[in-house]
Amino acid sequence: MRWPSLAPRLSPRCCPDLEPGSAALLKLEKDTDALLLKGGFGALEAKVVVMGDKDRIVKAVRFCADPGPKVVEGMGHIGVCKPDSGYAIPIGHLLPHI
Repeated sequence: MRWPSLAPRLSPRCCPDLEPGSAALLKLEKDTDALLLKGGFGALEAKVVVMGDKDRIVKAVRFCADPGPKVVEGMGHIGVCKPDSGYAIPIGHLLPHI
């Protein structure tokens, strides 16, 4: 039995809080910036951001003090977020930070 695709139901229109400029994201950014300025909350700042150049899920928008993304060519969202034994480039970007 094939399960129906969730992609149409997970479009940004059904998640307005995740749209750039949304009230929820603006509040999250303001609160995060305040904690980063206060100090002692370094875990709130990404050490590395990795995304695929074919990603249609995540938008390449910088958040607070996070670094710009390292872009993996030829990959979409799933290929970067769920690499496998045959494709481990994203893991190579993360290993120095763990």
